[in-house]
Formats: sequence, structure tokens, C-alpha cells
Amino acid sequence: MSVGGQGRLQGKVALITGSTRGIGRTIGLRFAQQGASVVITGEDSKDADSALAAIADSGGKAIFVEADLTTEQDVVRLVESTIAEYGQLTTLVNNASVNPMAIGDKTVADVENESLEQAVALNYFGLVWMCKYSLPHLLAAERASITNISSVVTYLGGPNFTAYCLSKGAVEPLTRSLYSKYVETGLRVNAINCGMIATERLTKILEDKDHVARTQVGDRVSRLPYPGTPDDVAWASVYLASDEAMYVTNATLSVNGGVTT
Repeated sequence: MSVGGQGRLQGKVALITGSTRGIGRTIGLRFAQQGASVVITGEDSKDADSALAAIADSGGKAIFVEADLTTEQDVVRLVESTIAEYGQLTTLVNNASVNPMAIGDKTVADVENESLEQAVALNYFGLVWMCKYSLPHLLAAERASITNISSVVTYLGGPNFTAYCLSKGAVEPLTRSLYSKYVETGLRVNAINCGMIATERLTKILEDKDHVARTQVGDRVSRLPYPGTPDDVAWASVYLASDEAMYVTNATLSVNGGVTT
């Protein structure tokens, strides 16, 4: 058991969704640097090659499994591929989420069924399927954990992001449901409530004073005088997955600059 310093995740096998770019990519990199055997997943093999190269350059160990988490069979294959490669699964980080702008999200008065369906397919079904098919392996492992990446929109809302806000609102209740069912097994289940994190894509949005996302949430990024970074979420995820957090479960860790507590 490693506490603090390097190798905080030694012996862990971590499956991280939405991990070929953005926050998920950084989580995968930090996990690998801390000794975990990592599975990254997404739908873009070009992004995956870059993420794998970064992990390899840091001395970490990872594989990529291409998967569409809105397809149940892909989720099953993803979990099976993890077990086939590493023989176990100790750590699940549910980071994948829809991009509200990519699905054409709108106000309640204007939102289209297609946007709602796309948000629900990944943020509801994909999340539940990842937990459902990972659970047998997590329950068989020692010191296993699930970390679900939530969003500050759960509390703040977003007037033009109806489908996204609605679907992300499921993350923390699911976390509590899993906790209440499996706490006596020792499986720990936590959430991270993310604020506006300065990924490359978001940084460009926040610099555009006329962008809809900037005008509706940009001034509520943080109570601190700066936004968060992917590393802020990654290191919080490392902690929750590590043996340092063995007595932490049913917790929502706010990484949002004090916007919520």
C-alpha cells in the first residue's frame, strides 16, 4: 500500500472513459504515472495514439480500446478487453460525457428530441452500462472504487443546455445508489463535481466574449480568480482511487473553485 509520493496507484487496473483527450486524457496520464495499468477509451484512434504516446513517454502502461459507450455491446466488449489484457479491474472512472454544443443543445422551449436522446444515450445509459458490466469485476477485486465525474451544472443549471443539465443531473444520484447497495462489500463509490475546467476547447470558448457558453456561464466559472485545469480533476481522481482514500465513500468532491460546497 503506497500512501503519498510516487506509485500511489501501484497494482491498480483503471478503466477511464472519455480518456483520449481533455480531462480524461490527463486522468489517464496521471494514473499511469502513479503506477496503475490503464485502459483508455474513446472513438477517435488519432487522439488515442497521442494519449498512449504521452503515457509511454512518462514510463506508464496503457492500452486503448475503441468503444462507443452508447452501444451496450461496445461497453461489454470494453470491459471484457480490460479483463483479457490485465486479468482484473480495480478502478472505474466514468468521465465520458456529451458536449452540449456538439449535440445542438438549446433552451427547454427549443430543445429537440434528438439532442435529448443523444445526451441520455451517453450520460444515462452509457454511465449505467459501464457500472453494470464493471461491477462483477470490481466486487471481485480488493480495494476497488468507482469515481463518477459530475458537473457544476447539476446545481447551477445552464439556460441553453437543457439536455446536458438534465442528463448530468443523474450522476450524483447514481453514485449514492451504488454506495447504498455495495458499501458493505468494501467497494467505494464517489463523485467529483467539476466546475469549468480549462481544457483546450473550453479555453477557446471562454476567450470568445460572444460565445453562448461564455455569456451564460463564463462569469460563473469560479469563485477563485481563475478556472480549473484538467490536472485539478486528475489529482482529485488519483486520491479517490488510491488507498489514501480507503475511508472515503459516498462523497462528492467539489473541484469547481468554490461555486458549490
